[in-house]
Amino acid sequence: MSSGAVAPPPSLLVASSCSPTINPANVSNTYNGGITRVRVTNAAGTLALIDNTTGTYAGDGSKVYLDKTCSQAATLTPGTTYTIRLNNTSRGGQKVKVYIDYNNDGVFNPAAYPAGELINSGIANTNQNFSYSITYAAPTTGITFCTPLRMRCIMDTSSNIGPCSQLEVGQAEDYALTFKPIDTGAYINTTLTAGTMPDCANTPLTFT
Repeated sequence: MSSGAVAPPPSLLVASSCSPTINPANVSNTYNGGITRVRVTNAAGTLALIDNTTGTYAGDGSKVYLDKTCSQAATLTPGTTYTIRLNNTSRGGQKVKVYIDYNNDGVFNPAAYPAGELINSGIANTNQNFSYSITYAAPTTGITFCTPLRMRCIMDTSSNIGPCSQLEVGQAEDYALTFKPIDTGAYINTTLTAGTMPDCANTPLTFT
């Protein structure tokens, strides 16, 4: 299930330098750890920018890592507040961490933002949907604009999970976010004779 998903240009999305692995002792586990749904919505939760449903680790065929960046993407406006929600319908109390590769170098700095790229961490509720909800304010400075960036979502029972760590029974999933500033309306008239015109505010133009 998806809503508003747009594939980002593959040439712009930097490959991740690493991905989590599973504890070798739990490769065939059926504990239903991991993620079953990821949503990125407006703050009120009424408009879904990303809404993706998957299985758990076991439900996805014992896959500890899923790269959804080519099919699940959203464009966010800096300075705007959004809600990011992770679910697991079978196993509550899992630890959650969400990272965004703000500098687009393929490496998730494990320190908390703004020193690093960890935007939130906590424990999923033991409620009906075992959900974990984040109120997220899109940064206005210090990040890469107009380019798809990886968002890594992790749910696992381990108390020491990281962007590339060994998980116990859970999963990590990657999605793509593009931060596109609002057009301020300041223009100059130009004539394009070669190449392509960028459609994102704050994207540099080269004049020769």
